[in-house]
Amino acid sequence: MKALPNFFLAGCQKTGSTWIHQCFREHPEIYVPQDDAIHYFTINYYKGLSWYQQYYQEQLNETMIGDTTPSYIRDPFVPRRIFNYCADAKIIITLRNPIDRAFSHYWHEKKKKKIAFDFSEVIRNYDLYQNWIVPGFYYEHLQKFYEWFSERQILVVFYEDLASNPQSFIQDIFSFLGVDNEMVPSIVEGRVNQAWKYPRESPSTKPHREKIRKKISPYLPELAKKTIKSLILTNPSLPQDSMSEYYDLGMNSRLREQLKYIYSTENEKLSRLTGRDLSGWQ
Repeated sequence: MKALPNFFLAGCQKTGSTWIHQCFREHPEIYVPQDDAIHYFTINYYKGLSWYQQYYQEQLNETMIGDTTPSYIRDPFVPRRIFNYCADAKIIITLRNPIDRAFSHYWHEKKKKKIAFDFSEVIRNYDLYQNWIVPGFYYEHLQKFYEWFSERQILVVFYEDLASNPQSFIQDIFSFLGVDNEMVPSIVEGRVNQAWKYPRESPSTKPHREKIRKKISPYLPELAKKTIKSLILTNPSLPQDSMSEYYDLGMNSRLREQLKYIYSTENEKLSRLTGRDLSGWQ
């Protein structure tokens, strides 16, 4: 049987996990499968280790073998399951302002047309609240990992550090894993899996775009057509779905204030736990 994971990037979603996974893919001492979210210790746990093993068939002589499933932090059963599987496992958890994380996750799903609700509904609907707001209660989630793993086995890092100094950020993770931290992945200066700024399609804008396209299309070369299409899509003067919802403009200020209150106590406890000043999480 091939060796199975001895470290886990356990979350959170929209905190740079896909970027980190790509860095792992480039490091010669680390093996992670192509799939960056296997979900074995959550929804696929019933399938057993033989199912899990299939993702690690290509592993060779790498010393650190990882599972990068960002939703693990959200499931209360995961810490115990990982401990029973590998008590010496190393756990990496990356955190981000929970308001921004939730909003980015929302747009990540909306751009793929998986959801249609307005973001403000996350504090009016219990099921949405559980799925979008509760993941940001980081202190409570971390406590469940500390119940099973020692502090030396857990590394908590912050998305803001990735944004400000990606090379230093990934070097800290490599050091924690005990691999060469001088190796600089090619993706260090790039970004992956960003939340797109605009919806891919908007019912209210489509007729306007189509009308303009039909009028000018016969007279323009392909490059000009692509340029104009881009300008039309992002033109705020055209009728669009609630410009206040657009990702680059942020969320409604009143909603943000409500979310700041919801997360305030949790953030204070997290700050004490990690020794990190989180006053900038506004």
